Amino acid sequence: MHVAAFYLSDTHCMPRELSEPICPCCGMEEEIVYHALVSCREVQEVWFASQFGIRIIDGGATVFGNWFQQKFLDSKNKEAIGMACEILWAIWNRRNSWVFNYQKQSMMQVLSHAMSIHSPLVMQNKPTAVRSLNWKPP
Repeated sequence: MHVAAFYLSDTHCMPRELSEPICPCCGMEEEIVYHALVSCREVQEVWFASQFGIRIIDGGATVFGNWFQQKFLDSKNKEAIGMACEILWAIWNRRNSWVFNYQKQSMMQVLSHAMSIHSPLVMQNKPTAVRSLNWKPP
């Protein structure tokens, strides 16, 4: 019998069998937030191929919040922060697609998914031109 758990701490937030805390994507390390979204070898290629070109270095940050702060929040670049969040969401969806549906997505599929989410959001936040400058109240 398998018992499922949902971890909600700084290091764990994935549903899984209690006896198997190993990453389902690479099978190499404990699946903590930082590993699942950043340092897993299956995810590193996504970050490197993204517009950010981030190389994940062993021995670097291991707490997700610290990594995200350093890479994105400190820049205060709303466009970059938004795109990074969409990449994270696509990575999370990739992981769940593998775990729950046994479907692996390529790095390009993950980045394409992120862009498909991000582009409409950017367009919604762009100011629109006023059609008529000669408008008068009724």
